[in-house]
Amino acid sequence: MTPTFFIVLTITVAISAFLIFQIIYNLHRQKKTEKLRAAFKKAAAEFGLSISKSEISGNRAIGFDAISNKLLYMQLTGHKQDGYLVDLEEVKSCKVKRTYTPFWNGWTISGVLVQKIALQLNYRKVAKPLRLTFYDNWMDPASETEEKAKLAARWQTFLATRPYIKRATKNKTSPLRPLLHLPRLFHRAGE
Repeated sequence: MTPTFFIVLTITVAISAFLIFQIIYNLHRQKKTEKLRAAFKKAAAEFGLSISKSEISGNRAIGFDAISNKLLYMQLTGHKQDGYLVDLEEVKSCKVKRTYTPFWNGWTISGVLVQKIALQLNYRKVAKPLRLTFYDNWMDPASETEEKAKLAARWQTFLATRPYIKRATKNKTSPLRPLLHLPRLFHRAGE
């Protein structure tokens, strides 16, 4: 074997291994997205929601029901499903909230990294706001930071233009209805 042939063979094997890894990664990601989509549709059906706008990004799904003015949010973490059903008539305002963590270079801080990007929902009657995570540096690749930030901003703009966000409501006891039939899947505000 000549050295040129050996170099070409090595490069070919490396490229093939990379492509196989990419195909397996994309198939795994597609399967995970389909699992999330099915769980999201099932949760929407359980709550009698008619989702008119929805988006799935990574391991998170968010959807809006225009008829009942509710927002459904779901996140898959490993084999665990976590989610919120939000009555938007109880939401006073919303904003995109970024949290940062320091980036250390030896003993000195050389900058900051985005730790989380979330859509923060501020309620009229509940003191503690709810944060719906769109990016978490422990779960999402850093390359998706801007994509997730744009997604959160789109939902902030969408929700902020809804008239019921600005309207005060009366005789509501809880921004999130107790979700008795899916206790581990969904949470109430403040939990």
